[in-house]
Amino acid sequence: MAKKLWYAKRRKINIEKNLIDINLLLEDVCEEVSIAFNTNVEFTWVLPKDELMIYADYNRLKQVFINIIKNAKESIAGKGKVVLNAKISKDNYIITVTDNGIGMDEETSKNIGTPFYTTKKNGTGLGVCLSKEIIERHKGLIKYSSKKNKGTIVNITLPIKST
Repeated sequence: MAKKLWYAKRRKINIEKNLIDINLLLEDVCEEVSIAFNTNVEFTWVLPKDELMIYADYNRLKQVFINIIKNAKESIAGKGKVVLNAKISKDNYIITVTDNGIGMDEETSKNIGTPFYTTKKNGTGLGVCLSKEIIERHKGLIKYSSKKNKGTIVNITLPIKST
């Protein structure tokens, strides 16, 4: 009960939107997190080459993408792969992070994004919850699809024309 009370009483995350190049942000994130990958887990990314300016909070989105890629990496016990793809589709920018990690069972999939829900030994259960809020504050969507022992796909859709 205290957990729900905490979430209900806390303030919304502050978002400060500025005109940013989303492709440059993702390139920075990918280069930064690739250093943390070991030889067992391969990390690759494919981004559009042209700059794409959107109104967004650079630091908050960086936080989201690092969290999602980190979760994908941590879901892989042995050899594996994490791939980030980004593309423009109509008036949206779609970022997909795919891993071939342990995946999620139905119970975990149902609870993903619930404050304090975690399957990690030392997790807080706030990373996905806060990431979801940040994306929603950008008028975007975040969607998880997963199969146990097959992997997880995270789709993030951000509007291109958002002020």
